[in-house]
Amino acid sequence: MVAMINVASNGCIEATRVKDENYHMLLKPKGTVKTIESEDGRDVIDCVDIYKQPAFYHPLINDLQVEPSSYPSGRKVDETLPEIIQDWRKNGECPDGTIPIRRTKKYDPHRHFPIGLHGRNFNSSLDPDIHDGHEYAIVYEKGGSYHGSQARINIWNPQVEENEMSISQMWVASNTQLESVNTIEAGWIVLPERYGDHQTRFFVYWTSDGYQTTGCYDLDCPGFVQMSKKFGVGSPIAPVSIYAEESFEILVEIFQDVETKNWLLLVQDELIGYWPGNIFTTLANDADELHWGGEIFDSKRNGHHTTTQMGSGHFPNEGYKKSSYFHNIRMMDNLNYAWSEPANPQTYVTNPLCYDSQIAPNRQGNAGTYFQYGGPGNSAQCP
Repeated sequence: MVAMINVASNGCIEATRVKDENYHMLLKPKGTVKTIESEDGRDVIDCVDIYKQPAFYHPLINDLQVEPSSYPSGRKVDETLPEIIQDWRKNGECPDGTIPIRRTKKYDPHRHFPIGLHGRNFNSSLDPDIHDGHEYAIVYEKGGSYHGSQARINIWNPQVEENEMSISQMWVASNTQLESVNTIEAGWIVLPERYGDHQTRFFVYWTSDGYQTTGCYDLDCPGFVQMSKKFGVGSPIAPVSIYAEESFEILVEIFQDVETKNWLLLVQDELIGYWPGNIFTTLANDADELHWGGEIFDSKRNGHHTTTQMGSGHFPNEGYKKSSYFHNIRMMDNLNYAWSEPANPQTYVTNPLCYDSQIAPNRQGNAGTYFQYGGPGNSAQCP
């Protein structure tokens, strides 16, 4: 039986406003017991009592799931996984019983979903306005009942123009035929408008109504329940890959707990936290699509296609250490509680002259099912 702890809902979101002289007003959460500044001075981390984190302000979240009721069948801890470096931990650790929360500002998320896959008859490369500036180069699996998604995601630091973003992530989604799509999202992101710099950061996101009124990034609203005291969502991650020299990746797993129906997140085998099943509508039961890949936002502010890069900023045909990749993409379906290879992975690309995605034909090696993706954006072939 899974261990659950009831949490009293007694106003855990009260906050103190703290002035950051550089660029915005920041919020210090109630329940902060220690504050750590990153070595470069760009991030402030508050170590907050785990029972006073934002999630417990949500009217449907009353319990803390201490650990998974079980792990996927046959799952093994990978002892070779390196620890992801987060700059703030060079200056201290959060105490037991607390979680790290990055001070942030209120932010309009500009999130979107690759709707060309879902019930609209159009060729998105001929009708880019349907995506409202969002472009994708992804691989997806649909047509089943899914309870988990896994991948090793290559880490880069792409060039991103002002008021734009570049993301490499996993989507776990349901109700995708309707406006009220439910999604869980995790991966890395470069988003200067939100984070105040061009660093590569690990993020989480969720929505239960198609990005309308529910959901948020990281811990900006009640929803995602943080468990790890070591890993700060929204904080920079390192190292990042260097073109033609070094390649770095992170293992990301999202799977649904058998008993609680919560969706758990693990990064490098570390349990980061979970999305409670009851904050969703259709995702409370299962997912009907899994996506892996890249997304950018093009503001079209200069009258031509953006130079914002996706992935490494290079097309998938350049190969390992040059093109960005997802390795070992796996799914968990209704047949058994174990990871398996995608049955019928397919690519979806909105603008292949600017960004592309290619599934590797060989799925038998150590990389399993994998694909390469990305691109430079504006060029002679992408005006």
